Amino acid sequence: MKQFWTTACLLMAGVTLLMSLEGPSLAQDELLRKHPQANLLFDLPSDFSVSTDWPGYEKPRTESSILVSENDERPFDVLVKGFFKADILAKTKREVVSREECKLNGLSGIKVKLRSKRDGKQSDLWAVLFGDEYGSCLVLGMVFDDYLETDGPVIQHAVNTVVWDRPERIEPFDHIDYTIDKDAIRVLKYAGKGEGMVTFTFGGKIDATMNPGRPRLIVRRVEKGIAKKEEREALVRAQLEDFPNLTDFKVDSIKEIEIDGIKGIEGRASAVSSKFRDLNRNLMTVTLLQVTLFEDDHYYSMNGVISTAIARNWMQMYEAGIHSFARKPVEVKEEKAKEEGEEKGEETPEPPK
Repeated sequence: MKQFWTTACLLMAGVTLLMSLEGPSLAQDELLRKHPQANLLFDLPSDFSVSTDWPGYEKPRTESSILVSENDERPFDVLVKGFFKADILAKTKREVVSREECKLNGLSGIKVKLRSKRDGKQSDLWAVLFGDEYGSCLVLGMVFDDYLETDGPVIQHAVNTVVWDRPERIEPFDHIDYTIDKDAIRVLKYAGKGEGMVTFTFGGKIDATMNPGRPRLIVRRVEKGIAKKEEREALVRAQLEDFPNLTDFKVDSIKEIEIDGIKGIEGRASAVSSKFRDLNRNLMTVTLLQVTLFEDDHYYSMNGVISTAIARNWMQMYEAGIHSFARKPVEVKEEKAKEEGEEKGEETPEPPK
């Protein structure tokens, strides 16, 4: 079962994901359950609990499940194209039984029924996809044949009445002098920003528990110049060991790197969580990536962490995001300041002669 949803999550991560449609209104929020990793509200019985293995809900006794995810940066047409790709359907052993276009919460949507057979078990699946030119959502429910009569109607109802409590759109990089290509980090969503910093996570939420098994990428500018090579390497090693609740650090590699014309250092390491456990209930082994780019009076720090058991695809995404790092052109900022000054009726000073 865990293998089934792990495969589904990885494939959906390459597609883009999730949610919302016609059903209960937001005025009925108190009757709905909001998923902690997504801005989705469900009409779902209490015997379905939040899964600890994937973003969604599960009923352990019957293994009935709902996989949820959202991406407010991926257009709806991209989600649809990816979801119905023949190779993805074949790899997940799914057959489309029916497909119906619809409107969900005023957004373009598609309701889909599928059949699947994995590990000798037959199952029915119901999916809803919806969104617009900015973002899209997917909810996918699954019931094994043995429990179709009891869990089938519950899953169908939950899938078809999900509400997308869509957050206000925010530009992650409006306060800083750099950008990251959102297409490169795909399903990672903007989760918050601070002084010179921006954070991306899988569900777009900051995890207060700092579980290293939950995907996150942090980029920040630090106002400090470091010139000597040995001091730069020492900083990167210290940054790798800065994640809380980790022990038994092992630095796997340190090498020089260059991104956007800035020289820097890349470090990779592994460690063991002193607090969180993997699916086998062992203390979680994690993989860490740290890239630091140095300029004369400041540096840019970029880091990602993830459970080693699922590190391959996530690390590739971290790498793609980090290598898409680019400073904003200086002339653009100067022109914007000039325009803002003119809007306020301020006189633009002449350059010194």
